[in-house]
Amino acid sequence: MRDSLINLELLSHAATQKGLDKEPRVAATLNIGRMDQLAKAYLEDYVKAHPITDAEIKATYDKIKAEAVEPEYLAHHILVPTEAEAKKLIASLNSKKAKFDDLAKKNSKDPGSAKNGGALDWSDRRAYVPEFSTALVGLKKGETTQTPVKTQFGWHIIRLDDTRKPQIPALDAVRGQITQQLQQQRVRQAIEAVRAGAKIE
Repeated sequence: MRDSLINLELLSHAATQKGLDKEPRVAATLNIGRMDQLAKAYLEDYVKAHPITDAEIKATYDKIKAEAVEPEYLAHHILVPTEAEAKKLIASLNSKKAKFDDLAKKNSKDPGSAKNGGALDWSDRRAYVPEFSTALVGLKKGETTQTPVKTQFGWHIIRLDDTRKPQIPALDAVRGQITQQLQQQRVRQAIEAVRAGAKIE
């Protein structure tokens, strides 16, 4: 590291001695680099001068909780490439000849859930493409779609296992994430304030 810094300093000095820093291309690059460092320093100073308060973090957290009204769904699904194959699997399920999990492991083309018998994590409807979510929310607990559901990924057979109210993590668990979000807002505020006071041509 020390040798690299020494080499950098010596080479920079040699380039300056030759007047290379005056060449238009090099001068423009140096100027952009200088502006970039100054801009970063200004934004860091702005964020430091306008620290995120506990009250802001709590208010943002409360807003997230208030807006979390969508129920969450626990489901299984089987994804196959054709409607005919999906109908055949639905018939097998209805005849009780096979279990959903076994059919998913054997037939589903969804690499994320097939090995788990088609099990999906708890999610609200917004986590899925519209066709899938519409079919999912139309099911009652324990029901399976009786007609294949077509999406951009293929044909689905969906079973709704359970629903629950949205689960919001405790404030301490998301404090860092909220703080980062608010700091990004501070940066945008700083940029907007500078632009508002500048004449840009």
